[in-house]
Amino acid sequence: MESLKVLVAEHRFILRLLGALQRWAEDARRDRDTMQRELDRFVEVIEGFVDPIHHGKEEEILFSTLVSEGFPSTHGPLPCMLAEHTRCRAYVAQLRRAAHAPEAWDDLTLGGATTAALQYAELLTGHISKEDHMLYPMAQRFLTPAMREEVDRRAAAFAEGPLQERALGLVALGERLIAEFGL
Repeated sequence: MESLKVLVAEHRFILRLLGALQRWAEDARRDRDTMQRELDRFVEVIEGFVDPIHHGKEEEILFSTLVSEGFPSTHGPLPCMLAEHTRCRAYVAQLRRAAHAPEAWDDLTLGGATTAALQYAELLTGHISKEDHMLYPMAQRFLTPAMREEVDRRAAAFAEGPLQERALGLVALGERLIAEFGL
């Protein structure tokens, strides 16, 4: 399935971005003012690409197709993956609040931001491993060839037009962050 190859490639980018975010958390204690602005750039990539584009393709196309074809939705990997997406969004909300704090960070805000960044990175890293090594292979086996083609068609359509242009800009920003944080 071409769409699964794209999702796995996006995972490779996301893992590199998470590595940069972890480095950001390590460096944040040394230069609070700069790191607060840098966190805003990470949040921009996560809220603009990771969640709506990557997780959007998973939830709206792959997961919904699996459920429509009889894949269990109340137990097994899908509810786990969806719950982890929700937990990721909660961490990102914490990161956004910290990045947009109206004043310079105090120790509490700094600690909350770095903790949320590290927990988000840990959660999403494990999540990606489960998808790559368990869920995606299961989807490949479960879906018929016709359904795999339908998922590929829908995923390609999802990524076209203005969304694709936005995705390219956000990936470019993510690549700059990855380079800036030495990964």
